[in-house]
Amino acid sequence: MMRDLEPLVDRLREAAGRAAARSAAYDVARLAVDDAVAVTPGSADRVVAAVRRLIEDGTPWRADALAVLIYVLDHAHVYRNLRAEARTYRGEWDFGIAAEQAVEHALHGFDRVVRDMLDDPDPETRSLAALTLVRISSEPGADRGLLWMLAEGEPDDRARACLVEAVQGGPRTWRWPAEEI
Repeated sequence: MMRDLEPLVDRLREAAGRAAARSAAYDVARLAVDDAVAVTPGSADRVVAAVRRLIEDGTPWRADALAVLIYVLDHAHVYRNLRAEARTYRGEWDFGIAAEQAVEHALHGFDRVVRDMLDDPDPETRSLAALTLVRISSEPGADRGLLWMLAEGEPDDRARACLVEAVQGGPRTWRWPAEEI
């Protein structure tokens, strides 16, 4: 059963502080990803579209909104892995394919917005923008080159580590607070 999305997104939009924004972001992400750690059919694309609009409208909580997108995108692989493990495909995963395609459609063209966020004054936002960009890039080769160039000039150690991870895909031993949703 899908819950109403708008009140949760409104909580994120109207959050008075970072803690309130993180709490709202957690709730929005959990709406898109169910307890079985799989993209919830029917709500993931709505969540992604709403969070995308929130970012495009200039929310001050961009890092938290990007963390929601990363959370949803990282859990989309569950259906993909289940389909890959099935010996015979009898349409059992059609809902997963449809959910993945709807999320991709909701993010179409959003990589341009995320690229602009790579020069945000907040290092957490820059970092999560880099981690988002590698997941949604329409030009992965060019974006990897851009991220390498930015990593070389990044003054913040944590942001630099995120940029390097985004390019190399290596694990980090720490997470930005927004990523802990």
